[in-house]
Amino acid sequence: MRNLFRQRLVAHWVQLTKYLRYVFNDFFVIALMFFVGALGLAYSNFLKGLAPHQWWQPIVMIVVLEIGLQFGNLATLISAPDRVFLAPQEGQLERYFHQSFWYSLGMATLMQAGIWFVLLPFASVSLEWHLPDLVAGFGLLFLLKWNWLKFQTFQLRNHREAKWWHQFSLQWGFPVVELLIGIMGNVWLAIGLAIITIGVSRFVINRQVPPLNWQGIVAKEQMRMLRIYRFYALFTDVPAIEPRPKRRGYLDRFFRHLPTDQKHLYTNLYVKTFFRDGETSSMYVRLLIVAAVILFCLDNELVAVIVAITMLYLTGIQLRPFFTVFNNNVFTHLYPVAWNNQVRNFQQFWQWLLALELVVEVLVLLVGKAPLGATFITLVAGVVIIGWLITRFERQQTERGK
Repeated sequence: MRNLFRQRLVAHWVQLTKYLRYVFNDFFVIALMFFVGALGLAYSNFLKGLAPHQWWQPIVMIVVLEIGLQFGNLATLISAPDRVFLAPQEGQLERYFHQSFWYSLGMATLMQAGIWFVLLPFASVSLEWHLPDLVAGFGLLFLLKWNWLKFQTFQLRNHREAKWWHQFSLQWGFPVVELLIGIMGNVWLAIGLAIITIGVSRFVINRQVPPLNWQGIVAKEQMRMLRIYRFYALFTDVPAIEPRPKRRGYLDRFFRHLPTDQKHLYTNLYVKTFFRDGETSSMYVRLLIVAAVILFCLDNELVAVIVAITMLYLTGIQLRPFFTVFNNNVFTHLYPVAWNNQVRNFQQFWQWLLALELVVEVLVLLVGKAPLGATFITLVAGVVIIGWLITRFERQQTERGK
């Protein structure tokens, strides 16, 4: 049992690194170099004209650091079969989870160090912090991350479902208060409070007697790995990713207004599947947000139009395979619904999504820096692109139906 975590850690990194050659390919590395260089130049120019002690500067630091603290969770490397094979040796797993905590803390510290390194110039200029304050600020981040990982360690043996406000206060509320004290007050006072909190957490964890919550441990580790695999899935196919549909009961009021007749059967199915399937809907939202952010910052008419049309076309291409989402479901082949009805229903649904993205792009261009002419050209070109995609899809499916 002593070397179990080390063996799993080696296997874990071997599994992850085999995808890195797809992530850090030549084109991505070149694009990343240009992006980092341009971002660094813009950051440097921004700092040159920055005046210290403005009201919004501490807020920006707190928001960035708070978001950065959410990266890096407890990596237990526990899999589903361990509930059977390791449960009899539960008493010997104390060292295993001790090693997993220190490994997780080390990885999280590297992430916090990267974020703090980027914020160092901003903190030096805006808050006029010197070297001791900057070191103390990183120490505060380290302690806050330690405290959050300790809470996750406590959850290993906690069989009661944590109330949402309890977890929210520890994950978001307490770090915000600590960062407020450290940035707008005294950073050493915030460090002292964080140390006291860690001491209390350690005392509570040492008093735990209940057995391990195997179901919760396995579920959280699977979710952690799923987030990693989703990043790799942006560059290559990852077999480890499985669809995880969610009920989303809050959308039932919207679903009641969907047509339920035979002609619109697949419209009903496509809409519900899209919102309950986390993969396709999250991909659509990500592309929509990326397009909106980029277009808001552009002030060149030609570049704005090209980016808007390109993002609209890419979204349409990414949504196109959603048409076949029911192909592996044998029951849909028994429906007394004509093939043309399914094609027509998907066309309408696809057109709604693309039209919504086009509307968002036009609104962003109106409130952004792009000239008014770019908005009109984007609207006209976007309608043409949507019409071309829909017509081409209909022609392909008609030939396939024959």
